[in-house]
Amino acid sequence: MLKKVTRFHFKVLFVVCLLSVSYLALMPIAELPNISSYDKANHFIAFFVLSVLQSFCYTKSRNVNVMAWLFVYGMLLEVLQGTTTFRHFSYLDLLADVFGIVVGLILTTTLWPYLRPNKIN
Repeated sequence: MLKKVTRFHFKVLFVVCLLSVSYLALMPIAELPNISSYDKANHFIAFFVLSVLQSFCYTKSRNVNVMAWLFVYGMLLEVLQGTTTFRHFSYLDLLADVFGIVVGLILTTTLWPYLRPNKIN
């Protein structure tokens, strides 16, 4: 029997996704799986998913604060990429991150009653 999904489950999934994005963003390009040749789409999708997942982790009033932290996280990843010899800092990557965060925020706030599972504990 499937247990009831709780905020804890979403938080675990959010952290797993956060760690996965960090790993993929900081590993050498040659070792990356060939998921998509369009880098900006990968950034958008990663931050969109993180944005939507976080909306299931926290109350609606905390969403904007967490979104701000996602932006800081994206900036940190870009700065860290700039310190490696195999990656570089890109404002366009950061813009794709922001776009993913904003679309996720808009989606979860406008369609909140329809997207959010009814009773998350």
